[in-house]
Amino acid sequence: MKKINIVGIIFILLTTFTSRSQEEFSSEMDYVIQLLQINSENVDHQLSIVKPMRYIPEMMAFAILEKVGESNYSEEDLKKFRCHVVLYNASDKLITNQFVIENLESDTIRLSRISFDFAPYMVKSDKRAFGIRISYSNFSRANPYEEEQLTLFIQENDKLIPVLKDYPSYLSSGYWDTNCAGEFNEKKSVIFIETTSTRGFFDIKVNNKEVKTINEVVSGDCKVRENAVKSTTYLVYFNGSYQVKR
Repeated sequence: MKKINIVGIIFILLTTFTSRSQEEFSSEMDYVIQLLQINSENVDHQLSIVKPMRYIPEMMAFAILEKVGESNYSEEDLKKFRCHVVLYNASDKLITNQFVIENLESDTIRLSRISFDFAPYMVKSDKRAFGIRISYSNFSRANPYEEEQLTLFIQENDKLIPVLKDYPSYLSSGYWDTNCAGEFNEKKSVIFIETTSTRGFFDIKVNNKEVKTINEVVSGDCKVRENAVKSTTYLVYFNGSYQVKR
């Protein structure tokens, strides 16, 4: 009697499910692009994303990156985009909410990734926000650079309202001789919703961690020194969006 390869069966099932999901997502993406009346040839399909909003049944979130201008979009050219952030009801086949992020640019510091953040950001007792993270990086080995910006949206009627705009959630930069000697700086920021409120919106606490790393050659060996500093920033709602508390 032959043994059943359970691991193999599970792998096949998972592969089939993933493949079908990708096909469904691709079909939904094409349909939403049509609803937005965007020329599909102007869409950066590699960076555009779709993700189910598991806390809202039947809803899917799209970030569709549309090329703007006459650039041929080679790696060396300045590229300009607008990002269509869309909530879509997959059952009714309707766009329910949308917002357009304008004036996104990609050059030597290239727009490298877009992702959704569906953590439970309860900015009001009856209002949950969701995030979109836009990342930038470069190709330099000697002068590496990486940045991530977070924007939080809430739903208002048929619109998406950005209540936190382009907040720097991650930044890493540095320079070195590609062998040892050099200096690097990294800052990570994580946000938490507070119980206190300002103008009807809960305040936000941001925990920051900054790490400075210095590499140097000492007696033929590469020595590494690190210095970490933690800090806290508070954001309060003012004039339509969250601002750093002064």
